[in-house]
Amino acid sequence: DIIYYWIPDKVDIVLRPWVKAKYENRYPVEFRVFVQDGEILGVSNYYPQMNLSEEYTQYAEESIEITKKLLGTTPSFTADYILTENYELLYLEGGPPHLMCGGAHMCCFKPGEISGVALTNRREHP
Repeated sequence: DIIYYWIPDKVDIVLRPWVKAKYENRYPVEFRVFVQDGEILGVSNYYPQMNLSEEYTQYAEESIEITKKLLGTTPSFTADYILTENYELLYLEGGPPHLMCGGAHMCCFKPGEISGVALTNRREHP
């Protein structure tokens, strides 16, 4: 449930309840879906500093399915999701697309090479 407060002539406040996340390697399990020109390019584990096992593929794919419902709202964007400790996938927020000149972080993908499902870091380290 979303909580909405309105203080006349001052401010609107929207709050959401705290979500107890599923954790792996001290990080919450989160995914980012990348949409470019109305097409879903791929989905990534949000944290490139830790790897997720293949058991999380189904949740990454579920985040793609949810994102399909958002297609048509804007041509290019990212959609972030979190997995709760009860294994429920929740939409967190939408953001800017990943662009070579900036925008959303590419997470586990190499810049400009967003494709498929990336549960582990695909970027090259110096």
